[in-house]
Amino acid sequence: MSEGEVYCIMNPEKYAEYIRKKVAETFAKDYYENLDEFVTIGQVMKFIEERAIGKDKEGRFLLDDRSYDTLFHTIRVRIYNTGIAKLAGSGQLECAWDNKRNEMIFWGPDEKKT
Repeated sequence: MSEGEVYCIMNPEKYAEYIRKKVAETFAKDYYENLDEFVTIGQVMKFIEERAIGKDKEGRFLLDDRSYDTLFHTIRVRIYNTGIAKLAGSGQLECAWDNKRNEMIFWGPDEKKT
């Protein structure tokens, strides 16, 4: 996106599919997971609505560079967090709350908690 430009989303569902795929590719070039298990198209469309800078005369969502970056980051964090939760839920990662850090900590099942 060019500096200062505003872009209109003509088809929010198609755009949601596109941006979700682009975000997933930042984790792995060939992404084979079912992305709906990480973030649904409906959720991405809601993120678009929440991060849009407004709507045009026809009611279509508008994005600029900043809102696009925020949207991309939001989707990326959702996919990452869901992936971590899935790994912990399947026993591939262990997790606990660290009161000193005030955050969740994760470690492999064969590693000592540090």
